[in-house]
Amino acid sequence: MVNQLVLQPLLNEQARFENFFIAAANQQLIAALKQTILIQRSQLIYLHASLGSGRSHLLQACCHLAHANSRQAFYLDLEQHVTSTDCELLDNLEQCDVICLDNIDAIQAHPEWEEAVFHLFNRVVQQQKSLIVAALVPATHTGIALPDLHSRLTSMMVFALQALSDDEKIQALVQRATVRGFTLPAEVARFMLTHRSRATATLFAEFDKLDRASLEQQRKFTIPFVKKVLSL
Repeated sequence: MVNQLVLQPLLNEQARFENFFIAAANQQLIAALKQTILIQRSQLIYLHASLGSGRSHLLQACCHLAHANSRQAFYLDLEQHVTSTDCELLDNLEQCDVICLDNIDAIQAHPEWEEAVFHLFNRVVQQQKSLIVAALVPATHTGIALPDLHSRLTSMMVFALQALSDDEKIQALVQRATVRGFTLPAEVARFMLTHRSRATATLFAEFDKLDRASLEQQRKFTIPFVKKVLSL
């Protein structure tokens, strides 16, 4: 059993594959992640992408999908823990079917964490479980000093999560609305894109703000409504 001292961090309920717009350039990545969750053999995946691109969303989506299919999965954002020396967080995680480690590049310059992740990697392989890690940079550029860990990371199946085009961002916003049971007109999504930040994470955060306001005020998504809520 996973170390009883380790509690599964609360997953974002919205971080599911259903809420993730799959651009054509990312179809192979999404297929590989889903296959990793559903098969019964070891897979090792390294995912890298820029900040706000959806890396954390995908890792948590993997955990949600695993749980829905009666498989054990564990998500851990290493960036939130490297300032401590409590590497015991990684103890026994290999007993989960799928382990998702976010911000793997955050452990550089933290020898105790590099060592702990290295040993976890080996245990995962020995137990024939699956490990999915995510980072801002490719595996060859993590800055991790431990040669054996660096070697193992670069040996993983590597994917780069591609950024969405402006048209795909609009489609992604419309899809999010559909999943939540309402209609977001494409012209309203385009208005958001042209009058606010084009950063995907910011767009989605503002969409969530609009969604909450829409429920509270019982208003439909219109351009005047967006202007009012976002103070445009």
